[in-house]
Amino acid sequence: MDQLVRQNTMTAPDSLERVRALQPLIARHAAEAEERGAIAPPVFEALKAAGLFRMTVARRAGGEGASLRTFVETVAEIAKTCAGTAWAYGLLSGTTGMVASLPEAQHRLLFERGDELCCFVGMKCGAVRSGDGYLVTGQWPYASGSLHADWALCGVIVRDENGDQVESGQVFIDLSSDDVEIVRDWNVAGMSASGSNRVKADGHFVPADLFMRDSDMMNMAGLIGEAQLEPRDLWPIEPQFGLTVLPATMGAVTGMLESVRQKMNDRPILSWNYDRQSDSHLLLAKLGEAAIKIDSAWMHVYRACDVVDRIAQERVVTKMEKVKTQADCGYAMRLAREAADILLDIAGPGAFVQSSTIQRQWRDLSVGSRHNALNTGLSLELLGRALTGGKSNIKNMPEI
Repeated sequence: MDQLVRQNTMTAPDSLERVRALQPLIARHAAEAEERGAIAPPVFEALKAAGLFRMTVARRAGGEGASLRTFVETVAEIAKTCAGTAWAYGLLSGTTGMVASLPEAQHRLLFERGDELCCFVGMKCGAVRSGDGYLVTGQWPYASGSLHADWALCGVIVRDENGDQVESGQVFIDLSSDDVEIVRDWNVAGMSASGSNRVKADGHFVPADLFMRDSDMMNMAGLIGEAQLEPRDLWPIEPQFGLTVLPATMGAVTGMLESVRQKMNDRPILSWNYDRQSDSHLLLAKLGEAAIKIDSAWMHVYRACDVVDRIAQERVVTKMEKVKTQADCGYAMRLAREAADILLDIAGPGAFVQSSTIQRQWRDLSVGSRHNALNTGLSLELLGRALTGGKSNIKNMPEI
């Protein structure tokens, strides 16, 4: 087993180069993506053609078996140009990577073409047993990337005829079905291109093989079987969602830094005796402060990735390590927002014209970094509770 893990810890180092080659295309269609509320079609097709949706898929299923850190860096690289596109890409590729790595029984049902994509919504709605499957009815908001997906992995609570809960888990909903609708209600100030719309199902039948119990999903290694295990099968479930949505915001603030830095040698400060912003010691210090905050945020992100990519490959991740991973993600978001505010002070009012890339990056960051999975205050409270032997305040870690 140890030998198998070591052999499969290779990542896809060229994924960043593949994204960089697409950056001019992504930039040309960033405004279109925001207007559409979805990844622009030429960009979606280019990402697909470059194989980027398969990077976290297990090698046994034809994927690249990339590390979580490689995935995070790749999503962030897209987000430097269009964070909404990166958010949708991250949720689609991350979820598809997990789904495509499931055992053959599920894989065969979900991947008839081989290039299907899956989005994810954790909120739980109702389901009842029906023959050899389940009837599912409900509405699942915030289904990022759903307009590009073939399947939606949605949370359900299964109840009996008395309305009592008998089990809970995730079901795969066929988004092409007549009794399933994507309600386009994602009308927001930022991250518009993520297409985080609502999935609605009315009596949709899900076969039993496409129901994943929560207890099973907590242990991917148990689902797969030791003979076929790869590193991603050992990823603990708790840190994964935060590290899936976080890189789009990190890429946005990194892109803001690059945009502001590139203009400082050419841009004057109106009404002040500086021909260039870079002539001002104050603004240079502000730029340095923003840069070090972003670097510090990345340190927290990389420490969180290390728990998944290194520690989880060697032993069971402890409860405190999972707690600290959540705290790392939440604190990284505070640092990113603080850096963004500093960068806007440097850029000045010109950054807020609608044609400015900086204002779109700032709006995307402002919305994305406030996702509940990245809440700074609640994440730090969780750490404080763990340090004092208190009770957990987060649902996916009931015991800390």
